[in-house]
Amino acid sequence: MLASQRGCRISCALSTSQFGILGLCGRPWRVVPHKHGCTRVGPVVSRRPGRPMPSRGTSRIRRAAVEEESTQGEGAQLYLSDEEVDELITDAASFICVLDDLRPLDSATYNPFYEVWTRIARIPPEERYRLLDELEPGSLRSLWRASMARYVLDEARSLELFSEASVWDDFPRAPGQVFGYEGRCESYQLGGSRAVTLERLDRGGGGRGAALSPALGGDAASVPTTPWLRPSVGAPELQTGSFKQLFFVPVPPEGGPGAAGGAAAAGGAAGGPYSDLLRQLEPAAPRIYSRVVLPLAGPIDRWWDPLYSRLRVQLALTPLSRDAGADLQLLYPEDPAAAAPDDGEEPQNPTPASSPGSGDGWALVGPQCLPPATGLFPWPEPEPATYGMSPLSGGPRDYLRVAGPGVYVGCAYRQGPGPGEYREENFVYFVIARRY
Repeated sequence: MLASQRGCRISCALSTSQFGILGLCGRPWRVVPHKHGCTRVGPVVSRRPGRPMPSRGTSRIRRAAVEEESTQGEGAQLYLSDEEVDELITDAASFICVLDDLRPLDSATYNPFYEVWTRIARIPPEERYRLLDELEPGSLRSLWRASMARYVLDEARSLELFSEASVWDDFPRAPGQVFGYEGRCESYQLGGSRAVTLERLDRGGGGRGAALSPALGGDAASVPTTPWLRPSVGAPELQTGSFKQLFFVPVPPEGGPGAAGGAAAAGGAAGGPYSDLLRQLEPAAPRIYSRVVLPLAGPIDRWWDPLYSRLRVQLALTPLSRDAGADLQLLYPEDPAAAAPDDGEEPQNPTPASSPGSGDGWALVGPQCLPPATGLFPWPEPEPATYGMSPLSGGPRDYLRVAGPGVYVGCAYRQGPGPGEYREENFVYFVIARRY
């Protein structure tokens, strides 16, 4: 984040609730002590009750995923106007943009992941993708760091957030089903004196080596910039800060593996006589794949690039020890784990999905496995031998963490300049939000 932008967002390092300050666009802001001991700054949300406005049409009224107890003790959904939804989005974006500058009054109870999650959860699900446009440059790295606090979240607040929420709710379950996400990415240009190697892999010992330098403390020395992405090896790089990501469950071949799962989904939806039996045969976690769609010009995308990967929902360590772990991974064809069975373990005899004779875990064997096209252009046929690497990192694997309901933040660790070396100036941070 640029220094001028950072100062505009947070001329608010106040520890008192006696004064109001003026936020962006002249919107009134207030400083209130949070229940967990952190000074919180946010816009003054309208207190008037939401009400339907038929004259404006249903497209102008959003249904918020907020419930409150009525006099009868039953939950009731509220309607929010455009202005109220905008205020919720601004509140969440403003907090994320100043994460690195907040100084909690009680660091023992303050958890940045909890604060981010609760703000994103207040936004109606169909409007959360708009959060990406409100984030200032530099905030994606802050969000990635804040998401790591989920691993130290206390049990009470964990139950509060996840008692009725699941990662699987954000991804498709039935064969041929597609969930679309909007994505944004950025990298950081560091000064020459700051471009130091953060960590080098210990190839001899098979594990991670000691960090060669401490964590970068001078964030002001880094400037957010639009990354250069390479769709495939040998292809020209594209400078872009946005993309789309489509998650889908492959269509199993007729009579092949996975056909029972597809029948179970169909039978359960239709309520057939064998629906209960078919539901028992349905796999608990279907193989979910992803397709990255890079922009070309304006609303036209590079629809012909078969940038496919496999989604794995499993806690795993990141290449950089200071970043701890990640909740999900995107496994591209060059990653041997992309062709591994569904047991969640790393393969004993690693064989990339792009190699002949690879494991049966890679289900994208032809165009017949892809969902039907919904637009003008068909889905490109998989080419794992050519498009085997991530366009974000240039490697076989990217890492993601949960940031909020329907929102995920990730880091693409690019190696360089030498093999096994990691510099933050090569990383690409990205965030995706589901678009309904």
